[in-house]
Amino acid sequence: MRVLALLAFWALFAVCQGCNTDEDCSLNGVCKGKGRCSKCVCDPGWFGDDCGRLDLAPATRGTGYNYTNVTLPDYTSKYGNSSWGGQILQDQEDKKLFHLIASQFDHGCGLGRWRPYSFIMRAESRTGPQGPYHYAQRVTGTFRHNPYAFWSPADKKYLLYTIGVDVEEKDGCQAVDK
Repeated sequence: MRVLALLAFWALFAVCQGCNTDEDCSLNGVCKGKGRCSKCVCDPGWFGDDCGRLDLAPATRGTGYNYTNVTLPDYTSKYGNSSWGGQILQDQEDKKLFHLIASQFDHGCGLGRWRPYSFIMRAESRTGPQGPYHYAQRVTGTFRHNPYAFWSPADKKYLLYTIGVDVEEKDGCQAVDK
């Protein structure tokens, strides 16, 4: 009988360990409730008792952004276009519109020529944040990458931060030594 009572106590303690502060939620959620049975409520994209696990749901073929098979006449490579990184923003006025802001190589230049051919592009999805996304516009010239975009309520517009420098665009996929 004593053993069962001890096991019940430990089971209750394990179930209700909870969080004390938002920091206990790995900065990926907030601590809700009081006492030892409080729990982390995770931000979208995170899960687990401490919100420390990235929610990598299985990818579905045909979603996301794929511009690799596009070889337009002004693109000099047979390899299409590469993109990386990215951030998804829900449109402030049209809640069914999602914007993907990401880095992309210009002219179909591959990884060996990312400098100076990376630029920031915007793609759109009307089927939800999972996509598929379709190229909408070039947002910057070259040489720009690692975008961070967000809606500024104070300015009532989107703000974009990138790294890189303005470089004169060249034809083809020529390397730059600077």
